Parts: sequence; C-alpha cells; structure tokens
Amino acid sequence: MTAEIQPEMEKQFTQQLRSLGRHGSRQRSVVLRAFLRQEQPVTAQELLYPVKQEDISVSFGTVYHTLRLLVACGPAREIVSPKNPTQYERATAQCNHPRLVCKDCGASVGNRAEVEQ
Repeated sequence: MTAEIQPEMEKQFTQQLRSLGRHGSRQRSVVLRAFLRQEQPVTAQELLYPVKQEDISVSFGTVYHTLRLLVACGPAREIVSPKNPTQYERATAQCNHPRLVCKDCGASVGNRAEVEQ
C-alpha cells in the first residue's frame, strides 16, 4: 500500500465508522495502518506484533474488534477456516475470488497456481 493512499483509506474508514455509529480512534488507525502493510492474509494474533511495534498500548481485543470493523466497512475480507483462526486480507478487486480451504489441515489458497503447488 503506497504512502499516498493510506491517509485516504484512514479518512474513509473513519467516515464509515461514523455511519455505523462508531468513532475513529488513534488505536484503530494504528491497526488499520499495520493491516494495510500486510501482503498476505493475517490472523488477529499475527497482526498484534506489528501493531505493538507502533503502539504498545493497543490490546489484542482492539486488534480483533478493529479487524471485524474493517470487514464491516469494506477494506478487509475474512477467510474463515474450520480448523484455523480466521484470517483477514485486504479487500481489493484482485481478491474478489473464492478461496479454497483444505478440509484436512485448514490451509487456504487463493489461486490456481497455489493449488497446483
């Protein structure tokens, strides 16, 4: 995610939160910025470390709830697996595709090249 796009995404997220009757906060902005820097799907637990590097006061609960809000507002998409924790990825035109989830191990893949490996 380029540095120019990020402030616009933060502004849109704050506006969408208001439309849901919620408020933006410094901690939610930290979670959003850390999320946008991720190149692969992440769990809330995996996102906690980069969030804490920017702001030690952000709790796991804040990361989890902010990810849920990102899904509700549109910048994120959930990848639910029956055997693994829920993962989150950026919702872009390129990710508007189904993900395959292995019934045995719970691993998820997003494209044919990954399946063939």
